[in-house]
Amino acid sequence: MDRSAIREAFREFAGEPRFRRFMHALNTRCSDRLLFWQEKLWREFVVQNPAADLQFDALRKAFHFCEIHGCELASETSSNLTDTQPLTPNRSPFPNVRNCRMCRQGELEWALLPRGERAAVARNM
Repeated sequence: MDRSAIREAFREFAGEPRFRRFMHALNTRCSDRLLFWQEKLWREFVVQNPAADLQFDALRKAFHFCEIHGCELASETSSNLTDTQPLTPNRSPFPNVRNCRMCRQGELEWALLPRGERAAVARNM
């Protein structure tokens, strides 16, 4: 299986919310291993898809994509957001501003919106 086939099979297996959460956690943490819940979910996936049994470095490369836009991230730099930061009208809802061209553009457009409209954009993402 190539990288895109693995991602699509995993998206179908995990469902969109868990798939996005998995990718976000993988791309925003500076770690050499998966979190417990990621390991469990990945093992369950590999049982059904043995051809997708990747080592951590290959897995990280296969999922080095923006979870919102689906485009490849430009670098291994971690995101400017973490799961512990609450979404507020003053904080961009775009998770990969440092390394996704489309997130950078979205943030620039978001920053120009009146404060009241920013929350509506964030809720719709």
